[in-house]
Amino acid sequence: MNLFRTSFAVAAAISFTVLFTSCSDPQTSAIKTLKKNQYEFTADDFLVAAASEDFQAMQLFLDGGMEIDAIDAGGNTALLQAATNGRRMAAEMLLKAGADPRHTNSLGRTALIGAAEKGHTDVVRLLLGRGADPMSKDLEGWNALSAAAFNGQANTVELLAGHADQEMLDDSLLVACFKGEPAVIDHLLNQGAYINTRSPDNQTPLMIAALHGHEDAVRLLLQNQANPYALDSSEATAANLAEANGHEGVRDLILDPSAWGSSESGDALEAELAEALDALSGGNVEEVLGDEPEDADLGTDGTAKPMAGLNGATIRTENDREEAVASAFKLAGYREQPLPVMLKGVEGDSAQVRLLSSEDGIPVAVREGELIPGTHYQVTGVETKFISSKQGKGEMVDVSRITVENTNTGARHLLVKDVAGHSSETYAILTSPDSSYRYVVRAGDVFRTVDPTTGERDYQVLDIRPTGVVIKDLVTEEVSTIARDGMALN
Repeated sequence: MNLFRTSFAVAAAISFTVLFTSCSDPQTSAIKTLKKNQYEFTADDFLVAAASEDFQAMQLFLDGGMEIDAIDAGGNTALLQAATNGRRMAAEMLLKAGADPRHTNSLGRTALIGAAEKGHTDVVRLLLGRGADPMSKDLEGWNALSAAAFNGQANTVELLAGHADQEMLDDSLLVACFKGEPAVIDHLLNQGAYINTRSPDNQTPLMIAALHGHEDAVRLLLQNQANPYALDSSEATAANLAEANGHEGVRDLILDPSAWGSSESGDALEAELAEALDALSGGNVEEVLGDEPEDADLGTDGTAKPMAGLNGATIRTENDREEAVASAFKLAGYREQPLPVMLKGVEGDSAQVRLLSSEDGIPVAVREGELIPGTHYQVTGVETKFISSKQGKGEMVDVSRITVENTNTGARHLLVKDVAGHSSETYAILTSPDSSYRYVVRAGDVFRTVDPTTGERDYQVLDIRPTGVVIKDLVTEEVSTIARDGMALN
């Protein structure tokens, strides 16, 4: 009996000691358990557990006192590793424990960039909802959208494009064309990427896709009105670049508009062009901006707002505004109609004209009154002209010019030496949630705004650019730009 009592007392004491030790030092217990599971209590092993979604080990690391944003030698955190490896549940666990979604490693990369690059769309969505910064760039200039676009991650691009500014969209379109994934390009264009944007090497998306031989991407870009006549710094077209890199099929596609086919988005652009040209020929519009903001492009019935020409329009507001009425508008679109010809020089009454839709690009001599070979354009005027260089030093610059007429439409265009030509159909679209219209704008348009604070203001459109519409207050002579993110004083 005494032996039984003694044994019971010893067992109870041992149990109490173990329980007391466990309760008093849970960190030590967690670390010991980790070692039994072949983990060292280091940041490196914490990151390994997160990357493999070992939830038990992750919790033991945290119970053992590991900092939630502990880093390895490269500055990576457990969240960054989990996100890059597509471990959504692990990422959510770490975020709930306080992990920083905006942490950057030694290369400036974030968890969002890592997840986007690999196409882990569910992780990207989670990170965006927890405060990750889609604008953040790494040390090489990559952000989440451009990383996803370059790697052809279409679903991720579709998600991220709605969080991007114009510069990000344009840059991402350029890098997407290196790989040529059509779905990625389509998402970026639908979100508003400028189809004829330029890279630091002065190349357009079409040029990049062409020189890499991405036929499907080239076709999609052409269907969406990419400019096949644009020139890079060496005066090469997309067709020239395709040929130089051995992609004859792509060259032939670019030079044959009948082979381009059509797409839903391309057809929409064609319909928009027809509506825009009709709006430009309409009468002067007067409207009062609404009090209840709505969608900038859609009316209350869910259909697209009608287009109206801005020239001669009077836009009123009955409410006091701290800013000019024109500031209610944003640039929603820019459309250009390039000409397939370029003036290379004038000699007497003869013009040297390069046909940009041809393979060789060799200028041909065309006299006044003659048709430019292979086109519907007739030379109606030839002028030799030189002006003094802005750089001074007495140098003269050749700005000779010709006038050409489209014999099908009667439209006339001025071509200046070595300057790409555009037809008069180049226009921009301005929208506002307060307006009942989508306004079509061309250079030279004049419009009026009226509000109770400043009264009447007359503006003239000085220039139409891919990045904004430049307007001038005809009274104060202040020049402003209506860009995609609003109006700013120049």
